[in-house]
Amino acid sequence: MAQSNRRRIGVQAEDARICVVMVGLPARGKSFIAQKAQRYLQWLSIDAQVFNVGNYRRNDAPQPTADFFDINNTEGERMRKVAAEAAVADMMKWFKGGGVVGILDATNSTKERRKWIHDMCTAEGVEVIYVESKCDDEDLIMANIRDVKTTSPDYRGQDPEQAAQDFRNRIRMYEKVYKSVDEDSDESEYTYLKLMNVSKQVIINRIQDYLQSRIVYYLMNLHIRPRSVWLSRHGESMFNLDGRIGGDALLSPRGEQYARKLPELVLNSVGDGRPLTVWTSTLKRTIATARFLPGNYNQLQWKALDELDSGVCDSLTYQEIKDKYPEDFAARDEDKYNYRYRGGESYRDVVTRLEPIIMELERSEDILIVTHQAVLRCIYAYFMKKDHEKSPWMNVPLHTLIKLTPRAYGTEEVRYEAHIPAVSTWRAAIMGVKAGQKRKFSSVKASFAETKKQTTAAPTSTTPKKEKRPVKEVEEDEEDDEDESSDEDEDDEDDNEEAGQDDSDNSDDDDAEDTQTNQDTALEALPNNSLSLPATTSENVSKFSELNLSAKTQQAITAMGLTEMREIQKRTIPPLLTGRDVLGAAKTGSGKTLAFLIPAVEMLHSLKFKPRNGTGVIVVSPTRELALQIFGVARELTEHHSQTCGIVIGGANRRAEAEKLAKGVNLLIATPGRLLDHLQNTPFVFKNLKSLIIDEADRILEIGFEDEMRQIIKILPKEDRQTMLFSATQTTKVDDLARISLRPGPLYINVDEEKKFSTADGLEQGYLVCDADKRFLLLFSFLKLNMKKKIIVFFSSCACVSYHAELLNFIDIPVLSLHGKQKQQKRTNTFFEFCNAKQGTLICTDVAARGLDIPAVDWIVQFDPPDDPRDYIHRVGRTARANAQGRSLMFLQPSEVGFLTHLKAARVPIVEFEFPSKKIINVQSQLEKLISQNYYLNKSAKEGYRAYLHAYASHSLRTVFDINKLDLVKVAKSFCFTTPPRVEVTVGASMKNQGRRSYGSQPHQKKKMRR
Repeated sequence: MAQSNRRRIGVQAEDARICVVMVGLPARGKSFIAQKAQRYLQWLSIDAQVFNVGNYRRNDAPQPTADFFDINNTEGERMRKVAAEAAVADMMKWFKGGGVVGILDATNSTKERRKWIHDMCTAEGVEVIYVESKCDDEDLIMANIRDVKTTSPDYRGQDPEQAAQDFRNRIRMYEKVYKSVDEDSDESEYTYLKLMNVSKQVIINRIQDYLQSRIVYYLMNLHIRPRSVWLSRHGESMFNLDGRIGGDALLSPRGEQYARKLPELVLNSVGDGRPLTVWTSTLKRTIATARFLPGNYNQLQWKALDELDSGVCDSLTYQEIKDKYPEDFAARDEDKYNYRYRGGESYRDVVTRLEPIIMELERSEDILIVTHQAVLRCIYAYFMKKDHEKSPWMNVPLHTLIKLTPRAYGTEEVRYEAHIPAVSTWRAAIMGVKAGQKRKFSSVKASFAETKKQTTAAPTSTTPKKEKRPVKEVEEDEEDDEDESSDEDEDDEDDNEEAGQDDSDNSDDDDAEDTQTNQDTALEALPNNSLSLPATTSENVSKFSELNLSAKTQQAITAMGLTEMREIQKRTIPPLLTGRDVLGAAKTGSGKTLAFLIPAVEMLHSLKFKPRNGTGVIVVSPTRELALQIFGVARELTEHHSQTCGIVIGGANRRAEAEKLAKGVNLLIATPGRLLDHLQNTPFVFKNLKSLIIDEADRILEIGFEDEMRQIIKILPKEDRQTMLFSATQTTKVDDLARISLRPGPLYINVDEEKKFSTADGLEQGYLVCDADKRFLLLFSFLKLNMKKKIIVFFSSCACVSYHAELLNFIDIPVLSLHGKQKQQKRTNTFFEFCNAKQGTLICTDVAARGLDIPAVDWIVQFDPPDDPRDYIHRVGRTARANAQGRSLMFLQPSEVGFLTHLKAARVPIVEFEFPSKKIINVQSQLEKLISQNYYLNKSAKEGYRAYLHAYASHSLRTVFDINKLDLVKVAKSFCFTTPPRVEVTVGASMKNQGRRSYGSQPHQKKKMRR
């Protein structure tokens, strides 16, 4: 890549030129630091080069003794001065040719030499940073002399002991004239960084701009202690065998063999007793590969190590990519490093998200990384100084352990092969043409044909029998060739997609063969009269064991660790077991899921449902995440039953869902839109439906599924059907839905009607009043102070979530993000990752506000206020669940305090919190500079700013949240802009029809206001 292009696409300012001047005595790690800095900057597409004065001096004095460096050696002094002048002259010439960061590697041990360099650079408009490495630890110095200097060109071929002694004498010569950078002299005006005793102490002076800050922050994390990094791809996966990219697949049988072999390879390389930390991605194949490693190895999962996101190409083969996206197919080979998949990532994007990983690697000691091909290519390219354009074409084979050991003059590499066969997922650069040049399509075609030949030649294998999994996981097929994604393809081409359905052997083979797929099939062996379930002796029961449940259901409940019933369960399960229709009202987190699933499972068991009998129970849920959670509980409850359960949700593979429905799904969990689609277009048996459950009915209607629900109820059979409708709030629309779905005389149960407050008793609730320009600083400071807590932060729009996630992760506040525009697989992975985490932050829209049971959440933060008190209640319901304790915090601007009146009317107890001003971390100027200089963050910030104004303009409580009262300058500051960007704010028709559309939804475009 040309230098001009490197500068254009890098992260630095267009006119930034910086000279990093190394300072320090020999054997202090200067060359190591210089080489690392060059490697890091080039990895980030910043043109950087090291100018080592010693290399210039070696032209005239290749292997001098210590006396050469004596200050009294006139000839030696002259030759070293000539070498320094030549190095600086070449660097200045390089700067004029477009260079960005030049690194002058020498001792530069006198004030006079440093002033001369400073004057030379400033005369050419080049900024100067002095980086001084100091060390008074003799053990470290001698280790550096033995391990590094004896292998340098000055001592090549000499006896190591004699070389070490001569070098020690050389250091003494420099000690006679060495002067540290002096903060009490004219040098106090210099920009400098002092690293003392391997960065145990750091002094920074006058760091002036963004690029300088990046360089300094990186160098602060370096250490020169001996260490190694081990790299391994996951074991061969089922997608590898199929030649598919992306996904989250299980290991193949040979991949399982490698997982069992990996501990032996690691121990042979690392040795017994040496501490090692293991990093994996969050995808199943890497976690499975690392699961047999020694128990004393600390294992961490990093979202940043997930495979490159291949967007719409996820789960496709190369041939399918060629057929569906021929232009992308060719463009990817023309510039593989910069090519970004539609809806996905490029290798350049992967490098950006790996930067925190590299920082952590540099400050860590021995690390084993088990991850994916594209990610390992980027990490390997960093350590081995590989060119960007070549890195996507590097061969990182399966079933191989790579050991990398950083040295002062490069990185040593050793490879350990497991000798377990695996498919090859490597594709050579086309026809030997240099990366970045245009290629003929026929060449690309030939390359893909070769890849197809490799994958089809591999032995086939059947998927191993699926083991029982807890609620936190959902059955899905996945995986990687180039393994380039964790997101799910929404096309119907992936025949391997399990669609989240339980494929266990709960039914006999004969049942599966006899499955009927037309709606006229009769329900064999089932009575045509009303339900006949075992009655409970009394409704005044408090324990599950007191219910007349089948032994299999009781066994499942015991395995879940449950004994005492909660209020909604005590009042709902007994009448439901007798066949009553129920209209239930209970606030979020009250235990509704078990309240309706236990009677449903008992009904299926009592009537001896089989797959050929079709669907006997349908549960309708408003969101995909809630549906997945209900499905997980249903799987646990049916663990010992023969009945089958499945799930159909938007975003999943429709073809796979249809195939499962045709085979027979007795208990079906669904979202409204996808359920209606299958009812109208998929031939499956639902004539024998005995129970319809509508969960979070108010939310289903709020998000616009009223028409779908009416059609669903009209299509489903009504005879002998029991209906359960649960809603946190009772509205006119909920009443209408109840009237058309429930039989006359339903039982109404409201467990909250006698409660003083509408939120959980263990919830401490507060609000903060602050101006818009201080909002993000407060959030940043709050998250920084609560890194050990588990926090959910709510925003008003998808774009706001995306921007704040990118920004917070960039500035080392690790967060997960969840919003409605993400693909379903992405949302599912994020949800379960946060559920399993003991600490961390999830930032999201209201997609996570209803029904989801996320364990042990400490704080709910409503950064953007909710649309109304009902949404507030559902948001804070993510904490203090099941009688636990929790806290919530809501941000309000001074003009928004009127919302408190609405909360009081809704019986929400909330008090004002204070955040000490001295704890607010003022990084506003740094953030504004970052946003102004980083193209991608700037673009994301503008989209977030626009979306925030759109959401505010469409708020249902406009008497409180009036967009005309916003101070746009301050709002822009909260998005880290110095001045408000020019955007169009779309105000919909609902501005005249209060409450028609939820806060954060997409308004109808009728009126545009320039802001």
